[in-house]
Amino acid sequence: MKRLLINIRRLFYTAIFGLPVTIWLLLRDRYTVYYIPHIGLGDYCIALGYLEAFKKKNSIKHITLIVPPNRVEVAHFYPCWDSLLVLKCPLYLGLVCFGGIPIGRTIHQKAKRIKNVSYGIHLKGNLYYNNPSIHVDTVVKNILNLFNDEQRKGPAVPQTDIEGIVEKYDMCFGKTVLLNPYTSGMAVEEIDASLYIKLAGELKAKGFVVVTILGSEEQEPVPGTQGIVTSLAEAWCLARWCGYVIGTRSGFFDFVCFSGCDIVGIYGASYNMRYFFSLSIPNGIPNGEDHVREYILEPGREDELISDILSDCLMWKEAVD
Repeated sequence: MKRLLINIRRLFYTAIFGLPVTIWLLLRDRYTVYYIPHIGLGDYCIALGYLEAFKKKNSIKHITLIVPPNRVEVAHFYPCWDSLLVLKCPLYLGLVCFGGIPIGRTIHQKAKRIKNVSYGIHLKGNLYYNNPSIHVDTVVKNILNLFNDEQRKGPAVPQTDIEGIVEKYDMCFGKTVLLNPYTSGMAVEEIDASLYIKLAGELKAKGFVVVTILGSEEQEPVPGTQGIVTSLAEAWCLARWCGYVIGTRSGFFDFVCFSGCDIVGIYGASYNMRYFFSLSIPNGIPNGEDHVREYILEPGREDELISDILSDCLMWKEAVD
């Protein structure tokens, strides 16, 4: 039902705003290239990670990055654009989704000054599903006409003061786990809290401090842990300082995977795009594949999954002790 309602809303915005916003963009500035990442935080991190290469390869003098209000912060971590255009969410969604329907796809592809980095424009939906041969980074590089060996750049997050947060929640350097159990992805199922409750208890028994990092005050921390609401910059610096991020696979992992922390991403068994969005990035990431784990939560195998995650964390912890 949630997914249906989201799709209905997006269809409405596309019908009302898609074409008018596209025409307005083409008329408002005839000398810029509009760069439009897809909707989620992870989509932004991936698309912006290749923006510098795209600009350089095509000798583009001026790029306008289009963002909704909730992507302004992450946009500033990839300072390769020349202008930032903030659109209200209905206008932004209408513009992005317009590029996914036949007439919009044709207009956005033929208008050389609009680069819509939406996967659906270039790839049929069923190719995303359970297909280990296609990865999101490869698709983005194809959209941008970049070389296959081009590497995604991570965010340039400024050093942010987290001392007050660390002291308030009694965190321990290199031995604190940030749980991230929530995801806003409409195709991603949230994992039952019982898994994280048990995992938190087991981690604390092994000497880890465990907290839940939250996206808003409305979200509840995993029972038995304290909840922390942070900015993205604070979350990045906490991940580096604390050492571990564990949770339901979401765009947050695409953001922190370049931070140098150890990561465990968990997929629900029904999620059929785990290969496409795998954290195993083609050409690698700076902290290496040995510091990233991805698991599928199979029904009835919760204890086995917790055991595997504990083994990973203890191995990582032993390597730095």
